[in-house]
Amino acid sequence: VADARSGARAPGVAFLACGTGGVRVVDLADPRAPERGATVPSPDARSIARFGDLLLVADAVAGLRIFDLGDPAVPRPLAEIAVEGARAVAAGGSRAVVVGTRGVSVVDLGDPAHPVLLATFAGDAAAAALTPDGYVVAATRTDIAVFDPDGLPSRPIDSLAMPGARAMGLDGETAYAVGTRGLDCFRVRVLGRPVLVARAAV
Repeated sequence: VADARSGARAPGVAFLACGTGGVRVVDLADPRAPERGATVPSPDARSIARFGDLLLVADAVAGLRIFDLGDPAVPRPLAEIAVEGARAVAAGGSRAVVVGTRGVSVVDLGDPAHPVLLATFAGDAAAAALTPDGYVVAATRTDIAVFDPDGLPSRPIDSLAMPGARAMGLDGETAYAVGTRGLDCFRVRVLGRPVLVARAAV
Protein backbone atom coordinates (compact mmCIF):
# COMPACT_ATOMS: atom_id res chain seq x y z
CA VAL A 1 0.00 0.00 0.00
CA ALA A 2 1.48 3.31 -1.05
CA ASP A 3 2.66 5.66 1.72
CA ALA A 4 1.68 3.34 4.59
CA ARG A 5 3.33 4.76 7.72
CA SER A 6 1.78 2.87 10.60
CA GLY A 7 -0.59 -0.02 11.17
CA ALA A 8 -2.93 -1.63 13.69
CA ARG A 9 -5.14 -4.72 13.78
CA ALA A 10 -8.58 -5.79 14.90
CA PRO A 11 -10.14 -9.25 14.40
CA GLY A 12 -10.30 -9.89 10.67
CA VAL A 13 -9.04 -6.48 9.57
CA ALA A 14 -5.98 -4.25 9.53
CA PHE A 15 -5.78 -0.46 9.48
CA LEU A 16 -3.06 1.56 7.76
CA ALA A 17 -2.22 5.22 8.24
CA CYS A 18 -1.35 6.42 4.74
CA GLY A 19 -0.60 10.12 5.05
CA THR A 20 -2.74 12.20 2.72
CA GLY A 21 -4.28 8.92 1.50
CA GLY A 22 -6.16 8.69 4.79
CA VAL A 23 -6.78 5.50 6.74
CA ARG A 24 -7.11 2.33 4.70
CA VAL A 25 -8.87 -0.80 5.87
CA VAL A 26 -7.57 -4.20 4.76
CA ASP A 27 -9.82 -7.28 4.92
CA LEU A 28 -7.90 -10.19 6.49
CA ALA A 29 -10.70 -12.76 6.42
CA ASP A 30 -8.24 -14.84 4.41
CA PRO A 31 -4.78 -13.79 5.68
CA ARG A 32 -3.19 -15.41 2.63
CA ALA A 33 -5.20 -13.18 0.30
CA PRO A 34 -5.80 -9.78 1.98
CA GLU A 35 -8.26 -7.52 0.20
CA ARG A 36 -8.46 -3.76 0.17
CA GLY A 37 -11.47 -2.43 2.00
CA ALA A 38 -12.80 1.03 2.82
CA THR A 39 -10.73 4.21 2.82
CA VAL A 40 -11.46 6.68 5.62
CA PRO A 41 -10.52 10.23 4.59
CA SER A 42 -8.01 11.99 6.85
CA PRO A 43 -5.90 15.02 5.87
CA ASP A 44 -2.49 13.56 6.83
CA ALA A 45 -2.66 10.31 8.84
CA ARG A 46 0.80 9.68 10.31
CA SER A 47 0.27 7.06 13.03
CA ILE A 48 -2.49 4.75 14.19
CA ALA A 49 -3.33 2.64 17.24
CA ARG A 50 -6.22 0.40 18.19
CA PHE A 51 -7.57 0.96 21.69
CA GLY A 52 -10.34 -1.50 22.49
CA ASP A 53 -13.31 -0.53 20.33
CA LEU A 54 -11.60 2.68 19.26
CA LEU A 55 -9.17 3.52 16.48
CA LEU A 56 -6.84 6.44 17.27
CA VAL A 57 -5.23 8.35 14.43
CA ALA A 58 -2.46 10.93 14.81
CA ASP A 59 -3.07 13.31 11.91
CA ALA A 60 -0.55 16.09 11.26
CA VAL A 61 -3.34 18.45 10.18
CA ALA A 62 -6.41 17.41 12.19
CA GLY A 63 -4.70 16.32 15.45
CA LEU A 64 -5.90 13.24 17.32
CA ARG A 65 -8.85 11.65 15.53
CA ILE A 66 -10.99 9.02 17.27
CA PHE A 67 -13.04 6.42 15.39
CA ASP A 68 -15.64 3.93 16.63
CA LEU A 69 -14.94 0.32 15.59
CA GLY A 70 -18.46 -0.97 16.17
CA ASP A 71 -18.10 -2.16 12.58
CA PRO A 72 -14.33 -2.57 12.08
CA ALA A 73 -14.76 -2.72 8.31
CA VAL A 74 -16.10 0.85 8.32
CA PRO A 75 -14.58 2.97 11.13
CA ARG A 76 -17.00 5.72 12.17
CA PRO A 77 -15.65 9.19 13.09
CA LEU A 78 -16.41 9.86 16.74
CA ALA A 79 -14.37 12.91 17.82
CA GLU A 80 -11.12 14.78 17.34
CA ILE A 81 -8.98 17.09 19.42
CA ALA A 82 -6.37 19.58 18.23
CA VAL A 83 -2.75 18.46 18.60
CA GLU A 84 -0.46 20.50 16.36
CA GLY A 85 1.58 18.37 13.97
CA ALA A 86 0.46 15.06 15.48
CA ARG A 87 2.76 12.29 14.25
CA ALA A 88 2.61 9.40 16.75
CA VAL A 89 -0.03 7.99 19.11
CA ALA A 90 -0.26 5.32 21.82
CA ALA A 91 -2.82 4.56 24.52
CA GLY A 92 -3.23 2.90 27.91
CA GLY A 93 -5.69 2.92 30.78
CA SER A 94 -8.20 5.58 29.79
CA ARG A 95 -5.69 7.92 28.15
CA ALA A 96 -3.81 8.51 24.94
CA VAL A 97 -0.42 10.11 24.37
CA VAL A 98 0.16 12.02 21.15
CA VAL A 99 3.52 13.27 19.89
CA GLY A 100 3.26 16.58 18.05
CA THR A 101 5.35 19.60 17.16
CA ARG A 102 4.88 21.12 20.63
CA GLY A 103 5.80 17.97 22.54
CA VAL A 104 3.85 15.08 24.04
CA SER A 105 0.15 15.63 24.78
CA VAL A 106 -1.90 13.51 27.18
CA VAL A 107 -5.59 13.11 26.31
CA ASP A 108 -8.30 11.69 28.57
CA LEU A 109 -10.48 9.17 26.70
CA GLY A 110 -12.83 8.41 29.59
CA ASP A 111 -15.62 9.70 27.35
CA PRO A 112 -14.29 8.98 23.84
CA ALA A 113 -16.89 11.21 22.21
CA HIS A 114 -15.58 14.14 24.29
CA PRO A 115 -11.79 13.80 24.67
CA VAL A 116 -10.06 16.19 27.07
CA LEU A 117 -6.49 17.50 26.74
CA LEU A 118 -4.88 17.03 30.19
CA ALA A 119 -1.30 18.21 29.69
CA THR A 120 1.43 18.82 27.14
CA PHE A 121 5.08 18.14 27.93
CA ALA A 122 7.40 20.32 25.88
CA GLY A 123 10.22 18.63 24.03
CA ASP A 124 11.24 17.20 20.69
CA ALA A 125 9.98 13.64 21.13
CA ALA A 126 10.00 10.91 18.49
CA ALA A 127 7.69 8.52 20.34
CA ALA A 128 5.81 8.16 23.62
CA ALA A 129 3.88 5.55 25.57
CA LEU A 130 1.91 5.08 28.80
CA THR A 131 3.03 2.62 31.48
CA PRO A 132 0.48 0.49 33.40
CA ASP A 133 0.91 2.93 36.32
CA GLY A 134 -0.01 5.88 34.12
CA TYR A 135 3.42 7.44 33.62
CA VAL A 136 4.30 8.95 30.26
CA VAL A 137 7.55 7.66 28.76
CA ALA A 138 8.94 9.81 25.92
CA ALA A 139 11.87 9.14 23.57
CA THR A 140 13.65 12.43 22.80
CA ARG A 141 16.82 13.39 20.97
CA THR A 142 18.88 13.11 24.15
CA ASP A 143 17.14 10.74 26.52
CA ILE A 144 14.20 8.65 27.64
CA ALA A 145 12.17 10.94 29.89
CA VAL A 146 9.41 9.93 32.31
CA PHE A 147 6.59 12.32 33.22
CA ASP A 148 3.70 12.19 35.66
CA PRO A 149 0.66 13.50 33.75
CA ASP A 150 -1.04 14.31 37.06
CA GLY A 151 1.97 16.23 38.39
CA LEU A 152 4.01 19.16 37.16
CA PRO A 153 3.89 19.02 33.36
CA SER A 154 7.02 21.09 32.83
CA ARG A 155 9.68 18.70 34.14
CA PRO A 156 10.27 14.95 34.03
CA ILE A 157 10.36 12.77 37.12
CA ASP A 158 13.55 11.22 35.85
CA SER A 159 15.39 10.44 32.64
CA LEU A 160 17.84 7.98 31.16
CA ALA A 161 20.50 9.24 28.74
CA MET A 162 19.97 7.83 25.27
CA PRO A 163 21.31 9.94 22.38
CA GLY A 164 19.19 9.98 19.27
CA ALA A 165 16.23 7.99 20.63
CA ARG A 166 13.91 7.70 17.65
CA ALA A 167 11.57 4.75 18.23
CA MET A 168 10.12 3.02 21.27
CA GLY A 169 7.82 0.17 22.24
CA LEU A 170 6.34 -0.73 25.62
CA ASP A 171 5.44 -4.15 27.00
CA GLY A 172 4.03 -3.77 30.52
CA GLU A 173 6.70 -2.02 32.57
CA THR A 174 9.47 -2.94 30.10
CA ALA A 175 10.31 -0.53 27.31
CA TYR A 176 12.51 -0.91 24.26
CA ALA A 177 14.04 2.11 22.55
CA VAL A 178 16.29 2.52 19.52
CA GLY A 179 18.92 5.26 19.50
CA THR A 180 22.37 5.98 18.08
CA ARG A 181 23.94 3.50 20.56
CA GLY A 182 21.63 0.65 19.57
CA LEU A 183 18.67 -0.98 21.30
CA ASP A 184 18.08 -0.26 25.00
CA CYS A 185 15.82 -2.34 27.19
CA PHE A 186 14.73 -0.66 30.43
CA ARG A 187 12.06 -0.83 33.09
CA VAL A 188 9.94 1.97 34.50
CA ARG A 189 9.07 0.99 38.07
CA VAL A 190 8.99 2.74 41.43
CA LEU A 191 8.03 6.41 41.11
CA GLY A 192 8.40 6.20 37.35
CA ARG A 193 12.19 5.92 37.44
CA PRO A 194 13.71 4.19 34.37
CA VAL A 195 16.29 1.46 35.05
CA LEU A 196 18.48 0.18 32.22
CA VAL A 197 18.28 -3.61 31.89
CA ALA A 198 20.27 -4.35 28.74
CA ARG A 199 21.80 -2.75 25.67
CA ALA A 200 22.47 -4.26 22.27
CA ALA A 201 24.25 -2.73 19.27
CA VAL A 202 22.11 -2.74 16.13
